[in-house]
Amino acid sequence: MRVIRDAMFDEKPDDVTVYPTSVDVLVSAELVEIHDDMTGDDYEKWKCTLNRYETGEYIENLQKANDDMANEITSTQVAVAEVYELVVGGGEL
Repeated sequence: MRVIRDAMFDEKPDDVTVYPTSVDVLVSAELVEIHDDMTGDDYEKWKCTLNRYETGEYIENLQKANDDMANEITSTQVAVAEVYELVVGGGEL
């Protein structure tokens, strides 16, 4: 992963932008006013920080997060089943 700081955009980028070989994940975005000394004009730009992943690296991170969430759900289901058994079986919590 590569961190890209202070990237300037005319419009706020999407939270996730997928390219053929990389994926950009928006970390932060701040609307800033820029003054052009040459023309005297003021305009707004989005100053952003992005995390850039290679496509395979991003997919691996998604898979790991998915696996972690599945494990948490399974643990929660087991805990709920144990509480249910205590309640139905007349046991104490």
